[in-house]
Amino acid sequence: MLRTGDKKRRGQALVMITMSLIAMCGVMGLAVDLGWAYFVRKSAQRAADSAAMAAAGFALQQVGQGALFSCGVSKVACQAVTSCPASPPSPPGTDIDDACLYAKQNGFTFGGSGGQQNVTIAADITNPVPTAPGITVDYWATARVTQNIPQLFSAVMQFPWAQVSARATAAVIDVAVPGTVYMLDRENDASPNGKGVDLHMGGGGNLTVAGGMYMASGAAGGKYATAINGSATAVTAYTSTRGQVDQPSAFTPAAAAGQSDGVNFQDPMQGKGQPPPPTQAQAPDTGGTPGGNLGGGSGCTNLSPGTYYATSVVKGKTVASGAPLNLSGCVNFTSGGSGFGNYVFFGGLNFNGGTFTFGPGRYILAGAQSGNSIVSAGNGNIITDNTPMSGGNSVANIDAGEMFVFTDANYTAQGTAVYVPPMVSAVQSTLGFSSIDINMGNDTSSSYVNLHGLNTSNANLPPELKPFAPDVWWQDQANSPILYNPDGTINTTACLGGSINSPCANPSAAKTSPDINFQAHPNTWLYGMLYQPRGASLNFQGHGGLNSPMMIITGSISLQGSPMVLQPYPGNPLVRRQAALVE
Repeated sequence: MLRTGDKKRRGQALVMITMSLIAMCGVMGLAVDLGWAYFVRKSAQRAADSAAMAAAGFALQQVGQGALFSCGVSKVACQAVTSCPASPPSPPGTDIDDACLYAKQNGFTFGGSGGQQNVTIAADITNPVPTAPGITVDYWATARVTQNIPQLFSAVMQFPWAQVSARATAAVIDVAVPGTVYMLDRENDASPNGKGVDLHMGGGGNLTVAGGMYMASGAAGGKYATAINGSATAVTAYTSTRGQVDQPSAFTPAAAAGQSDGVNFQDPMQGKGQPPPPTQAQAPDTGGTPGGNLGGGSGCTNLSPGTYYATSVVKGKTVASGAPLNLSGCVNFTSGGSGFGNYVFFGGLNFNGGTFTFGPGRYILAGAQSGNSIVSAGNGNIITDNTPMSGGNSVANIDAGEMFVFTDANYTAQGTAVYVPPMVSAVQSTLGFSSIDINMGNDTSSSYVNLHGLNTSNANLPPELKPFAPDVWWQDQANSPILYNPDGTINTTACLGGSINSPCANPSAAKTSPDINFQAHPNTWLYGMLYQPRGASLNFQGHGGLNSPMMIITGSISLQGSPMVLQPYPGNPLVRRQAALVE
């Protein structure tokens, strides 16, 4: 028989147990709600990330490294926030379609999960990016993913549903290219320094590189990517090569030899194509230059943008001779009203003593006749621009800079062919590739080169040239024994059994002359980048030197008793486009 007190205590225990069960159920419901929300949130973020990256990656694949991004062109779509279709088209017609497909593959689509899901995409080429201010991009896409999920704990509080959302933004951005020197020749390439030899140094030649150095040759089996003699040394931030070096002690720090192939052993300019020539309107026909003589008078000769070529009189008729243009005295190449000039020279340029000032501009040297250099400069020439040296050192330019393109009379790039005046067409076939020969004395007061590459910070730089900044000297990729594609990649399909190590040969290789030669005591400052294609060579003989803030891309380098000092380049670096998440 229970007493009255026992009955009361028994009732209190029942109430406490009931309340505990309710609390436990609530905690369990809350845990389920939070856990499920966390899982869906993580899944939604993966879908948003993949969708945004798919849009940016698809757009980059379509446009490439060199062309300009434009809405509605090359399958690049721009739109405000818009829901994806329930069934995105496959294969995708635009980058937005690709984004919606990737979101669907990750479990999220418009109307999915019983009508509880939504996926929206916004994209444009505007700056700054709305969700990532402060980042400059070529193109951006933002994916937003949402899903309503049922609630247990919150349902008691009259909130039966909760929304989980995720957002991601991907963009096509510019990423600086690492390294200062790229030597592109590979083990099977017939380098002038020896098969597969990227770097040849002798006679006390010394190379000092502020950044890294890459050699693509994978020479092995008793063969080497280098040929180093005497007391020659190379001091770099680092040296990386696919093959072996013949004199390991010549490198400080030690070269990292035998590296596996990768992007750093490929042409950093691949996929960008080549810099386009100016249009006829940008470089109008000047009517020819009698005898090819420019300058030489008592004062300075100012040359406006245009197309220049030498003429002669044959049987009483003025015709284009194809001979070099001879510069002497004081000659100024002006920038024109736009602040950026465009020039085309047929026959090559001979610098015959004097001061020659090149304003910001694009200078196309469209071939020379057999036996003539496309550029020839001896002692007593000052070849400079509007940014003078300071204290014997090259300094940064604030103007748009200059780009010299060394090519032939058939140059075509980005779908544009160099304009050939009617008079020049009669000798066009005789104007082929030729070498660049700089032969100067060691008197820096009367003999030096001081030029600056393209500067993307200046508004006068034409948009189509921005992908090639900070180039100052560019050698045509067709002037190589290696066959290049129009987009600047190596052709490995036009021949049987082609590969990156054994590419197709240029069928016009017998007509190429891909060397840049510095002889005697040239004093050269090229602020920016010097570009040569694979198969070309940069040669220094005697005591010729190069001491400048710059980077070099070439096939191979030969230093014979010649110091080369590549200082840190503090200007706008060479960049490549890359798709990346920015938010």
